[in-house]
Amino acid sequence: KHPIHFCQIMLFFRSNLYFQNKVITKEYLVNIMEYRASHSTPIQWCQDYEVEAYRRRHNSSGLNFFTWFSDHNFAGSSRIAEILCEDLWRNPLQYYRRMKPPEEGTEISGEPSVGT
Repeated sequence: KHPIHFCQIMLFFRSNLYFQNKVITKEYLVNIMEYRASHSTPIQWCQDYEVEAYRRRHNSSGLNFFTWFSDHNFAGSSRIAEILCEDLWRNPLQYYRRMKPPEEGTEISGEPSVGT
């Protein structure tokens, strides 16, 4: 039997009009084969948004943050967790690389550069 590990994704929020949580957490059990969602913090919706959130969750099969967060059977959930835990967390700077500015006289997006 393969050992099981635990991965916890914690997201922190400032005060907002939509939900009351300051921190929401999604937990995964991790083994050699997969990431399996095991728990997520219930979102405490503000009164004006609770009905809308319920309607969208039950009438939409589209991909959005709250579908991923709340639905433990969501098809892409394990892949998202793998990217966050294995790639982004371990090496975040690769997502913030600055590209070299174009050399003078080269084209940007198919448009000629304007020299001074």
